[in-house]
Amino acid sequence: MPKHLLPAQPVYFIGREIEKEQIMSALLGNKPARVAILGAGGMGKTTLAASVLHDNRLKEKYTRFLFVTCEGLTSVDLLLNDMAEALQIKLQQDRSTASANQKQISLYDQVFTELKQESTLICVDNFETIWDHDSKHESERFLTQIASISSLALLVTMRGIQRPAPTQIAWSKPLLSPLHEFDAFTANRLFE
Repeated sequence: MPKHLLPAQPVYFIGREIEKEQIMSALLGNKPARVAILGAGGMGKTTLAASVLHDNRLKEKYTRFLFVTCEGLTSVDLLLNDMAEALQIKLQQDRSTASANQKQISLYDQVFTELKQESTLICVDNFETIWDHDSKHESERFLTQIASISSLALLVTMRGIQRPAPTQIAWSKPLLSPLHEFDAFTANRLFE
């Protein structure tokens, strides 16, 4: 699957209904939504995000849905390249002697200009991959800039229990805990 296509709608969705409704409330509210789904590996963060992205209630508010996974990415630069591909931006080749930093600003400009064009819901999946590898300054800069787009809703999945910085972003953050006993039993039965 290309890294920017929406994941398939989950066939089975068990035990995360409360968290899903919390996220839906944030995404359908009046404020620009900034949601971080946190939890340990294997807790269902991506499945929850996929269920949210396929919820028909969101189609009234958002005209564009993007999913970008950070799996295998180690920098904001690589994430921006994948976002540009998802947005179908033809990267302008800069043949001048501009520095790599100036070229990167150009890529930022192109991606963020395009994101401002429509009411967009973007999911950045497995953001901890970049958070743990790239400089915190670059990761925070990316989050600050993307969160400044008022027409954009941001949904981030991330391993761990601590929300991503910077602290000026008002994150709504459902923390996924293990499923209740009955839900865990039901989920396990599906895989037998």
